[in-house]
Amino acid sequence: MLYRVKKGSAVALLVIMMCISQMASATLVERAGGQAFYDTVLDITWLTNVNLAQSEDFGVAGIRASGLMTLDTANEWIGAMNSAGYLGLDTWRLPSITPINGAMFNRNWSVDGSTDRAQNVSAAGSAFAGSTASEIAHLYFNTLGNISKKDVSGGDTPCSDPTVSCLSNTGPFTGLLNEAGLNNSRTWSSANPFEDGKVMFFNFNGNQNEVLPNELIIGSAWAVASGDALVPIPAAVWLFASGIGLLVGWNRKQQVRIAT
Repeated sequence: MLYRVKKGSAVALLVIMMCISQMASATLVERAGGQAFYDTVLDITWLTNVNLAQSEDFGVAGIRASGLMTLDTANEWIGAMNSAGYLGLDTWRLPSITPINGAMFNRNWSVDGSTDRAQNVSAAGSAFAGSTASEIAHLYFNTLGNISKKDVSGGDTPCSDPTVSCLSNTGPFTGLLNEAGLNNSRTWSSANPFEDGKVMFFNFNGNQNEVLPNELIIGSAWAVASGDALVPIPAAVWLFASGIGLLVGWNRKQQVRIAT
């Protein structure tokens, strides 16, 4: 059975398919007027301002003028942020770091991303290239395309020079760099502490490591939310319904049978 498709409906269908394709290929999709970005690979929503705590403390004490804080303060700040319903959400959290091998943390050190204490975690050419086990590492290496101080073979990279930032691409995010133009301090994760009390963090020089979260250790609290948390629901529903309607209309009304 052959059909002839009217030109207008064919163009409409092509436009719909192109839009769907473009939406699917985008990794970071703007949300809340640019205040957040949805990560289509990790299925999480990143707050655009990594260092929001510098300008908004939500009534939490202990945050340095730089916006950095201890892990305990970071967890308190996230809680206060949720209580305040920032951007209409109460599901903000710290980024997740889970075992790179999918089973249990390997706390040995490596430069090829084969362990959890490592450089190049999930980076191209690493032992677990493209892994999403560490949300921050995946964003840093895969989405933004940054490098570490050592390559996966252990050789020096351009940012082995302490005056050169490994963070060459910040994407749409702000607050990643300090006043000297180099990478900010460690960024806390939501990973549970180990038996000895150490916790995982990621530093924007490509280094994922562990540290005891005492009062002398400070880092940034980058708020994220699971899923496409800030998608404009009415618009999304309208787009879906419109697309289905056009496809149904094309199928039922815009086909002309020319042979059987």
